[in-house]
Amino acid sequence: MTPILTSPRTKRAANVLGIAVLIALVAPFAVYAAPEVVGADESFVVLTPSMTPDIAPGDVVVVAERDPRTVAENDVITFVRGSSDVPVTHRVIGVVSTADGVAFETKGDANEGPDPGLVPGANLVGVVVLTIPYIGYVIQFAGTRAGFVALVVFPFGLLVASELWSIVR
Repeated sequence: MTPILTSPRTKRAANVLGIAVLIALVAPFAVYAAPEVVGADESFVVLTPSMTPDIAPGDVVVVAERDPRTVAENDVITFVRGSSDVPVTHRVIGVVSTADGVAFETKGDANEGPDPGLVPGANLVGVVVLTIPYIGYVIQFAGTRAGFVALVVFPFGLLVASELWSIVR
């Protein structure tokens, strides 16, 4: 009689489970790296708690471009302020028509009051279509020297060692 851990059915189930876990672990990072796979255009790591509890620091927001005229109250948008390269993600609390087109009054959910000044439609990056919790921490860690070693060099070294061990055996 075949032991239960080495039966073909058990091995197949373990392989399927392993593949499912691998896909579940890799898919969020694939969406961050290529937001086009979910019909979006860009993705950003959230750095501040201004949108908690819905969007927290370390979350990733996936943003789709949208015509500013189609943005409505309660949409969560990502935009740039002035000459800053750092995008901001806040909720639209008002849409205003100006001489230059549409503009937005915005507010972080956790903030006491609205953001100072209106956001011109030209500064809109897009509307948040998906939030992926926590993976921003891993993405930021991967950008450090220690993160590169831990997430790239060390696993690659283990793979090389495993291959060398199988050749030697």
